[in-house]
Amino acid sequence: MAQALPRYCPRCGTPTRTNMRYCATCELPVEAMLSRPGDRTELTSQGAMSEPASIPTPRQQGNQAFRTPGPSQDFSPPWNAPVEDAPRFAPSSPTSAGGWNAPGNVPSNPGVPPWAATQAESHFSPNADPWNAPGPQAPWDVQAEPIQPPLLHSPTPQPRGRRRTGFIVVLLVILLVLGGGGYLAFSLLGGHLPGLGNSQSTIQTKNLNLAFPYAGIDITLLSVQQAQNFVDDPHSAGDGMLRLNLQEQNKTTVAINYDYNASARLIIQGKSALAPTYVKAKTSIAPGVTQTSVIDFAVPNGGNLNATTFQLGAPSEAQMQIPLAGQTNLSQYQPKTTPQHGPMVYFGLDWTLTGSTTSLSIPGQQAAKGMEYLTLSLKIDNTLSQEAISGSPFDYMRVKAGGKTVAPVSTTLPVSFAVGEMGKTGTATFLIPQNSTACTLILLSQDPGGSGQATTDFQI
Repeated sequence: MAQALPRYCPRCGTPTRTNMRYCATCELPVEAMLSRPGDRTELTSQGAMSEPASIPTPRQQGNQAFRTPGPSQDFSPPWNAPVEDAPRFAPSSPTSAGGWNAPGNVPSNPGVPPWAATQAESHFSPNADPWNAPGPQAPWDVQAEPIQPPLLHSPTPQPRGRRRTGFIVVLLVILLVLGGGGYLAFSLLGGHLPGLGNSQSTIQTKNLNLAFPYAGIDITLLSVQQAQNFVDDPHSAGDGMLRLNLQEQNKTTVAINYDYNASARLIIQGKSALAPTYVKAKTSIAPGVTQTSVIDFAVPNGGNLNATTFQLGAPSEAQMQIPLAGQTNLSQYQPKTTPQHGPMVYFGLDWTLTGSTTSLSIPGQQAAKGMEYLTLSLKIDNTLSQEAISGSPFDYMRVKAGGKTVAPVSTTLPVSFAVGEMGKTGTATFLIPQNSTACTLILLSQDPGGSGQATTDFQI
């Protein structure tokens, strides 16, 4: 037969209900309640109750405030607690004869139900908010976790882009401060940053008007200028500059390319060649065009013109050196033409060498280092009764000079001559060693036996 539960919890006096598993207040398991022999109500009525329900301790009152026990038997907590195999806390009072752990406190009024006494002691109201219920403060041994109130004004995170912009602004300010301070210190020490001169220093100008050819261009060195700085030069030094003003003119029929950065140098006596610090020039000139250029060199105090030379020509080219002291004879760099008269009979045609010209350049090309160009002018007469086809001059024409025999690098001679054609002219250009004097023009035989070769000697 199923054993009936007591009407009140034998430990705390809380009313019990059907199908409960443990006390809603002190969490005493049902098995502990049933282990007490007899009914609590019957024992109370017979006056044989030796362990009445005690008034809840402060710890229990604190738990009751949160668990909101009801004033009547019909009230019960709205949740079902899980079944536990054993009590959660050890007995704190002597064990009674019934075998269950009864509280050690005895109520002052045995005639009042335990739950009523508890309600009167803690001033509990069923309609009051259990979280704000009055009662004694929890003892020091209660380790309650403090409840953190919600933040009413949480910091608003700044947008990522705004933070990045602010960081960049701060970084720029720091760089400006550091750069300004460094430049000020450098200036106080006498230094100068190129292109940052405050004003243009005094410029001394000397007109030269020196003309010479380079790569087929007619160049004129108009003037040379000296100053401590040039404000229009982004790479100007502050302790001395030298500027060359040049004019280029293309009298040929082809466009010519050139590069002063690679070919222009300044030679100061006892020092290595100086490369330009700044070049303001085009790199090409069309036929029939005249244009100007500027070449700057960093020279302390502008240099001494009497000991300064302008060199034009790349290291692999035939170089020209133009002194800046004043009027200078540059005839050695000008083309030199020598009249010639060298008759020959070749391929049934009458050939005549009429002239020779030596130069350091041809249209669009500067001679190689240690070499020069030799251009021969010829006249051909066809006295035959038929057309004569001599072929390409690159195949049969040679020049022997300076111990070398070379083929033409360019020619304007025709490959055939019509019947009765008289006074046909043309040129052939050869690259020979410089300072050659005795030369020989050779027209190679085109016969299988080697006969028919023609030659003529000449001086240049």
